[in-house]
Amino acid sequence: MKKTILLLSCIVLYFVSFGQSYKSELKKLNAYLKVFNPETYRDIEVKDSMVNFKFQYYTQIYTSSISIRDLKQNTTVLKGSTLGEDEIKIKCKGENKCFYSNFSNDYTDHFRFFSSTVKDLTEIERLVNKFVKSLK
Repeated sequence: MKKTILLLSCIVLYFVSFGQSYKSELKKLNAYLKVFNPETYRDIEVKDSMVNFKFQYYTQIYTSSISIRDLKQNTTVLKGSTLGEDEIKIKCKGENKCFYSNFSNDYTDHFRFFSSTVKDLTEIERLVNKFVKSLK
């Protein structure tokens, strides 16, 4: 009986910690976004097996969403540049369009992080990679 209770306790603890493993990395990423580009980025959230990247354009808040599975298996984090502005881009592999954005009301092949004040993208790249890796 004691072995059964111990086994069940271990299983419950495993699943509780397994499901929460991303929260620490998400908290760090969200905190950094407030420094990196507070005018554009809002909190990233994980809800119902989706990752929602919130951003502001003028006065409207929009969301680009991707399933956890697609984010982990079908994207790559890359350094790049758009119109001369350096960025970190979470890019869908191949020709896939795995992000849905209510900004365009369509699927797109990436989500990007840019800043007009922070020029060294090492920290945002590191935090994005750690967050993606921490998702189960």
